[in-house]
Amino acid sequence: MNAPGQAQMPDVIPPPRPPPPPVPPLEEPERDEPNEPDYKPPQVPPPVLNRRSRLEIGRALGQACDLYDVDVLEWSEHQARLLRQHAAGEAGNEMPDWPNIIEEIESVGSEQRHAVENNLVQALIHDLKCEAWPLVPYVPHWRAEARTFRRNARRRFTPSMRSKIDVAGLYSDALAGLPESIDGQQPLPVPDVCPVTLDELLSDEG
Repeated sequence: MNAPGQAQMPDVIPPPRPPPPPVPPLEEPERDEPNEPDYKPPQVPPPVLNRRSRLEIGRALGQACDLYDVDVLEWSEHQARLLRQHAAGEAGNEMPDWPNIIEEIESVGSEQRHAVENNLVQALIHDLKCEAWPLVPYVPHWRAEARTFRRNARRRFTPSMRSKIDVAGLYSDALAGLPESIDGQQPLPVPDVCPVTLDELLSDEG
């Protein structure tokens, strides 16, 4: 109560404080990464691996390898049986291993051509040594070796290889295979460009 003679003070209740305004959510900054629904990342084709590469990768990862990678001889005999059945029209539960069969067929032709090219390079090297060091006692042996390499190349050569064999490239490889000296003797000059044709390389003359 107020003392006599004093004015009565009304009880004043302060109004409640308004709540703080809500904090707007943070907007993520725009990124340069393509997020459009129609964006498609570039497709990178998988590398083509041969049998040896697949075998090495499989072993490194501890994966089981198929018969082709483990024992190509057994695989080839098994595929031969399947192909005979397929050719005879006999239905079987197992199809031939077409991808590896195709790879092996293609490799047969490539290996034959590479064998011809390797023999021709060796023949050229021996012929060039005879021309570059004509007075050393090894010339008769080199000429005999050159004839042997040409004969081996001729046995493996087929007409379809003619357009695929680069005689100029083989001659360049032969020049690179010449030694710098023999018995301390420097070589005589030899032609920079192949002086013979493919047919002459495959002949017995030389």
